[in-house]
Amino acid sequence: MLLHALTIFFLLPGRFAKQISGWQAALGYNEYTVPNWQKYLDSSQYCVSNMTGMGFGNIVPLTNFEYFMSCIILTSGVVAFLQFYSDVLFWIEKENRHFMEN
Repeated sequence: MLLHALTIFFLLPGRFAKQISGWQAALGYNEYTVPNWQKYLDSSQYCVSNMTGMGFGNIVPLTNFEYFMSCIILTSGVVAFLQFYSDVLFWIEKENRHFMEN
Protein backbone atom coordinates (compact mmCIF):
# COMPACT_ATOMS: atom_id res chain seq x y z
CA MET A 1 0.00 0.00 0.00
CA LEU A 2 2.85 2.34 0.86
CA LEU A 3 4.54 1.58 -2.46
CA HIS A 4 1.37 2.37 -4.41
CA ALA A 5 0.91 5.69 -2.60
CA LEU A 6 4.52 6.71 -3.22
CA THR A 7 4.32 5.64 -6.86
CA ILE A 8 1.28 7.81 -7.44
CA PHE A 9 2.97 10.63 -5.53
CA PHE A 10 6.02 10.40 -7.82
CA LEU A 11 3.82 10.42 -10.94
CA LEU A 12 1.93 13.58 -9.96
CA PRO A 13 4.24 16.26 -11.41
CA GLY A 14 4.02 14.80 -14.91
CA ARG A 15 0.27 14.32 -14.74
CA PHE A 16 -0.68 17.89 -13.92
CA ALA A 17 2.00 19.84 -15.77
CA LYS A 18 1.09 21.54 -19.04
CA GLN A 19 4.29 20.20 -20.53
CA ILE A 20 5.92 16.97 -19.38
CA SER A 21 9.15 17.72 -17.56
CA GLY A 22 11.47 16.10 -15.07
CA TRP A 23 12.19 12.39 -15.16
CA GLN A 24 9.39 11.68 -17.63
CA ALA A 25 10.82 14.14 -20.16
CA ALA A 26 14.32 12.74 -19.64
CA LEU A 27 13.04 9.29 -20.65
CA GLY A 28 11.38 10.75 -23.73
CA TYR A 29 7.82 10.31 -22.51
CA ASN A 30 4.95 12.39 -23.70
CA GLU A 31 1.24 12.01 -23.24
CA TYR A 32 0.78 10.17 -26.55
CA THR A 33 3.71 7.78 -26.98
CA VAL A 34 3.80 5.96 -23.66
CA PRO A 35 0.72 4.45 -21.98
CA ASN A 36 -0.03 5.31 -18.37
CA TRP A 37 0.60 1.75 -17.13
CA GLN A 38 4.19 1.99 -18.43
CA LYS A 39 4.70 5.25 -16.55
CA TYR A 40 3.23 3.62 -13.42
CA LEU A 41 5.60 0.63 -13.71
CA ASP A 42 8.61 2.89 -14.21
CA SER A 43 7.59 5.02 -11.26
CA SER A 44 7.08 1.99 -9.02
CA GLN A 45 10.48 0.60 -10.09
CA TYR A 46 12.04 3.91 -9.10
CA CYS A 47 10.25 3.89 -5.74
CA VAL A 48 11.36 0.33 -4.94
CA SER A 49 14.97 1.02 -5.91
CA ASN A 50 14.96 4.26 -3.94
CA MET A 51 13.25 2.75 -0.88
CA THR A 52 15.86 0.01 -0.69
CA GLY A 53 18.65 2.54 -1.03
CA MET A 54 20.09 1.12 -4.24
CA GLY A 55 18.92 3.71 -6.76
CA PHE A 56 19.75 2.22 -10.15
CA GLY A 57 20.20 5.59 -11.84
CA ASN A 58 18.07 4.99 -14.93
CA ILE A 59 15.41 7.31 -13.52
CA VAL A 60 16.77 10.33 -11.71
CA PRO A 61 15.03 13.35 -10.21
CA LEU A 62 15.59 16.53 -12.21
CA THR A 63 13.41 19.16 -10.56
CA ASN A 64 13.44 20.39 -6.98
CA PHE A 65 10.03 18.85 -6.33
CA GLU A 66 11.26 15.46 -7.58
CA TYR A 67 14.29 15.70 -5.27
CA PHE A 68 11.95 16.45 -2.38
CA MET A 69 9.78 13.44 -3.27
CA SER A 70 12.89 11.30 -3.55
CA CYS A 71 13.86 12.24 0.01
CA ILE A 72 10.37 11.35 1.24
CA ILE A 73 10.47 8.00 -0.59
CA LEU A 74 13.90 7.13 0.82
CA THR A 75 12.91 8.13 4.35
CA SER A 76 9.70 6.09 4.20
CA GLY A 77 11.70 3.10 2.97
CA VAL A 78 14.08 3.38 5.90
CA VAL A 79 11.17 3.63 8.34
CA ALA A 80 9.40 0.63 6.74
CA PHE A 81 12.53 -1.53 6.96
CA LEU A 82 13.16 -0.48 10.56
CA GLN A 83 9.59 -1.38 11.46
CA PHE A 84 9.91 -4.77 9.75
CA TYR A 85 13.19 -5.63 11.46
CA SER A 86 11.95 -4.50 14.86
CA ASP A 87 8.89 -6.74 14.45
CA VAL A 88 11.10 -9.69 13.52
CA LEU A 89 13.41 -9.09 16.47
CA PHE A 90 10.46 -8.74 18.82
CA TRP A 91 9.07 -12.06 17.56
CA ILE A 92 12.45 -13.79 18.02
CA GLU A 93 12.77 -12.41 21.54
CA LYS A 94 9.24 -13.52 22.39
CA GLU A 95 9.84 -17.04 21.05
CA ASN A 96 13.13 -17.41 22.94
CA ARG A 97 12.07 -15.80 26.21
CA HIS A 98 11.77 -19.10 28.07
CA PHE A 99 15.38 -20.02 27.10
CA MET A 100 16.67 -16.70 28.40
CA GLU A 101 14.80 -16.98 31.71
CA ASN A 102 16.39 -20.32 32.62
